Amino acid sequence: MYAGDFEGEEIIKSEEKLQEVLRKRPAFDANNFILTFSEDGFPQLNIFVKKDICIIYYIEENSENFVSYDEFEYYEHHGETEIFYESMSGEETELSSENIVPINKMYEVATEFFVTKTRPRCIKWTEL
Repeated sequence: MYAGDFEGEEIIKSEEKLQEVLRKRPAFDANNFILTFSEDGFPQLNIFVKKDICIIYYIEENSENFVSYDEFEYYEHHGETEIFYESMSGEETELSSENIVPINKMYEVATEFFVTKTRPRCIKWTEL
């Protein structure tokens, strides 16, 4: 698996290494991960993480795309937006709080993606 984040790209060959990479928060107590298996970048997980919250996108080339959905209203500011970071330089993106899931879901989703190479089924998704 290829993993890109604020600090660059790495090749991931084990679930242990994947978990290690996902723990990195080099700036703003945040990171933005792009996980894929091919050089064209699809299918892809794109994960925005900040502190103990995250939003996860599943993207396929020329196909349906999905975003995580907070089905249990985990995040207390449901219906608002939250600022996440796209880079070390502090570029911000404002995302819907309805898509925020707890950090433990990020680890589950990424591990399932690593194993199956398909859209993970361990969370609820909303089609984009």
